[in-house]
Amino acid sequence: MGCAQGAWPHLGAVERPVSAVAPAAGGAAEESPAPAIAPAVDRARLAAFRTRFDDQRATLQGTLGVYEAMLDRHLGQAPDTPYFAEAWSGAQSALSRLSAEIDDLRALNDEVTAFAAPLIAIPDAGAELQEVGHLVAAVDGALGLWRQRLYGEQNRLAVLTPAAVGEPGPNAIDAQNRTAFAEIRFAKPAPAFEAKLKAAVRALKAQVPDVAFDIIARGPAAARAEEQAALRQVLRALKASGVGYDQTAIAVTPDGEAVAVAIYLKKTSL
Repeated sequence: MGCAQGAWPHLGAVERPVSAVAPAAGGAAEESPAPAIAPAVDRARLAAFRTRFDDQRATLQGTLGVYEAMLDRHLGQAPDTPYFAEAWSGAQSALSRLSAEIDDLRALNDEVTAFAAPLIAIPDAGAELQEVGHLVAAVDGALGLWRQRLYGEQNRLAVLTPAAVGEPGPNAIDAQNRTAFAEIRFAKPAPAFEAKLKAAVRALKAQVPDVAFDIIARGPAAARAEEQAALRQVLRALKASGVGYDQTAIAVTPDGEAVAVAIYLKKTSL
């Protein structure tokens, strides 16, 4: 039965069948793209990355321990003993190994980052991306810290280069118009400053646990050996006060008529 004039149904009130799809230009039905499905993370590979990361951190820590043992020995030896330059060379060798191991960590960082990259483009990969992202952040953060530590120790050994080996390397720090926390003048006879410095450092660390120390020796240009000896003595005193090598940086500068060591403060969190 037809509709009377003026009673045609409104177009908006007509319901098309659910199966009705507008044909595409080529005649085929046009469908909405299916949402991307997050691929399952390769758990075996992820576990292998974590194991490598743990192993590399243990290896780095072991090599660092060898380096610090050789540095301890160097700082405790008199320059006229055969072990003085030998211990310095041993510390240098350990740093070379540490550098190669940091390169291995960099390679792992590149692999883990590439492993995570496909997940970034998947809208529904939230949980899996977060899991892999934690590993990426941990490896990348460790790489940055180890590189920073290597640079600091390379500079330390450069400043402490024995005369029998070569000229000392350049400084990485300077006073920068700062006020010294302590200044020790190395006149004859040698000052007995260790007990006083130890008490001051422990009181300071109780208030500022993340404090670090820039140690700068100064004196006549011809007194480089005496300046290095003063640095070694101060480093030993700080180590005995509970200050690790990672909390110190050193420099030698030709300035003044007498040998002295100034200690400046900085925060490791800066």
